[in-house]
Amino acid sequence: MGVISKSTKLILQQGTRLFLSPIAISLPFSSSRSNMACNPVTEASARQLLSDVDNFVFDCDGVLWDGLTAIEGSPETLKRLKKLVDCVLVGFDPHLSLNKMVKGASYARREGSLFLATNEDSHLPLRSEVTIPGTGSIVAAVKVPARREPIVIGKPNPTIFNVLKEAHGLDPSRTLMVGDRCNTDIALAKNCGLHSLLVLSGVVSQEDVDRDKVSSDPAITCNLPDHVANCLWEFGKHIPDAL
Repeated sequence: MGVISKSTKLILQQGTRLFLSPIAISLPFSSSRSNMACNPVTEASARQLLSDVDNFVFDCDGVLWDGLTAIEGSPETLKRLKKLVDCVLVGFDPHLSLNKMVKGASYARREGSLFLATNEDSHLPLRSEVTIPGTGSIVAAVKVPARREPIVIGKPNPTIFNVLKEAHGLDPSRTLMVGDRCNTDIALAKNCGLHSLLVLSGVVSQEDVDRDKVSSDPAITCNLPDHVANCLWEFGKHIPDAL
């Protein structure tokens, strides 16, 4: 099954293949649609569909492909739909390819397109000699050729917490942010007025904290955590079984 979204194109994101995604999209049923049975497609109805619909879900065999070749007109239809894409969202993708980079950068270069990134983490927090590039590396692979900066909707951007605050009625002054990175996790806490706890079980080490504490760079010192622990259990072991 293939999926195309004209409002938000999910590319370069974990578990996602361009136009071949296990995403199920359903549109709200309207009573006015109950009378739209078996009507032939005309120019007027096609234009109305383009106005009413944001997402297109295709069965492949018999619609796009006849088992041997592409069905006549299907590639041209998909090509035209792709021109409706006005948003690029870049997330983590362990299957990054040159083809995805070309498509992502090309869409992002379009005038008026929205360019988003989930985060810009430099690497994954592994305790080994192996370094695995993080989402920031993948974002760079798109933003450098696109020659523009994305809007980062993940940490430390307040947007991600504001969504949680609205959904769950969170009080920032009574919320603790626990993370392993100062430039994303703790920065989010500072940007949103949260308490902060840095754990040293991930990316940041005690040496990093000691260095940052004496830094003369305000961009670093402004993201110092309220509390530091070697791991989450250093905090958790002090929580009574019953409050």
